[in-house]
Amino acid sequence: MQKLTNLLIILCLILTSCSDVDEFVPNEVPVVHSQLQTIGPPSSSSYKLNNNVESIVNTSKDIVIEVPRNTFYTANESSDIPFQLDIIELNSYAGYISHNITHLSDDGIRNVVFSLFLSAKDNDNNQLFIQGNKNIKVRIPSQEFDGILKLGNGFVSENAIAWDFSLDRQIEYTEWSQLNEDGSTELISGYEFSVTKTGWYTLSVIDDGPFELIDICVSLQNDKLNESNTIVYTLLDSYQYLIQ
Repeated sequence: MQKLTNLLIILCLILTSCSDVDEFVPNEVPVVHSQLQTIGPPSSSSYKLNNNVESIVNTSKDIVIEVPRNTFYTANESSDIPFQLDIIELNSYAGYISHNITHLSDDGIRNVVFSLFLSAKDNDNNQLFIQGNKNIKVRIPSQEFDGILKLGNGFVSENAIAWDFSLDRQIEYTEWSQLNEDGSTELISGYEFSVTKTGWYTLSVIDDGPFELIDICVSLQNDKLNESNTIVYTLLDSYQYLIQ
């Protein structure tokens, strides 16, 4: 089992051991919070699109989103309908913490590579849903990972975003052409998958190694802090798993 490296708390707290559990001893590493500050914030963006046009969106993190025609409205409706596509991209612990995300799923701890949120709304801010016969294609530039990748769908559990990895979605490592600002084209490699619903999605490397969950006791040495207003995160020393 990997040792726990550090305990990151949104507010500055003092750790003490409890009488009925083993003492928590963090490794002597730089403070995780200071490391998070240097990574940078998550990226969120919005795009004004039209229902009767096939749209290809390139985000600030070079994610490619392909939205076919009539994705959010059926073809027998007026085809010239504007809508807004909202995207949140997370690839750092700073982003995961700010969006209250844990890497613990129903079947264990996941090595999360990239997380993405997709939603759409009309001009009256009404939420839109992908039509039953449509899907949105997502391409994420990346070097190929060792091991099998799996796609998870996010859901709210105990006030945090957790993951369901039972989705039967094919993830393909492929190549595509990207048009640069100077008019040249560039061949990009990465992962491609399709989604049929809006919401949270995450790519995770399957880790079949043994793991064990243990309890950690935290004593809040401040009368203004309690379990209802404090969130604690643990980060393993591999820096691959974040658990709330």
